Amino acid sequence: MDKKQFTNIFLGMHRRLRAAVVPIIGSDKADDALQDAFVRLWPRLAEMDDRQAAEGLSITTVKRLAIDECRRQAVRRDPPPDDDGDEDDVEERFREVKTLIFRHLEDRHARILWLRDYEQQSFTDIAVAFDTTEANIRQIVSRARREIRQLYRTQNA
Repeated sequence: MDKKQFTNIFLGMHRRLRAAVVPIIGSDKADDALQDAFVRLWPRLAEMDDRQAAEGLSITTVKRLAIDECRRQAVRRDPPPDDDGDEDDVEERFREVKTLIFRHLEDRHARILWLRDYEQQSFTDIAVAFDTTEANIRQIVSRARREIRQLYRTQNA
C-alpha cells in the first residue's frame, strides 16, 4: 500500500477510531493515541495489502495504544494511604484468593485467570497463547471469576 492510500484510509476512519478509544482513555488523550498509532503504522505500510488490512491494523493498533495508556495511568495513581493494618488485610485476602484459584480451578483455567487479572494480558494475547478464540477466553475468565467469588463467599461467610 502506498503512503497516500494509507493516509486517506486512516483519515477516513478518524471518527471511528476516536470513538473506539474515548471510552478507554477519555477525549483529552484520544487524539494523542491516534497520532501515535499513525506514526507506528507508517513503517508497516508493506504489510497492508488492501483497505481491509489497513483498517483492521489501524483499529487494533489504536485500541492497544489506548489500553496501554490506561494501564500507565493506573500505575501512576498514588496508592491509598496506609490505614493501620489494612495493607496486611488486603495481602491476606490476596493470598486467600490466589490459593482458591490454584486449588479449585482446572490448571488451564487458573492460568488463564491469572494472566488476565494479575498480569493484565489482553484476551487476544491469551487466546493466541492457548490456541483458542477470544470469546472462549472471555467465557473461561467469567466462569472462573464466578466460581472463585462463590468459593470465597462460602469460605468467609
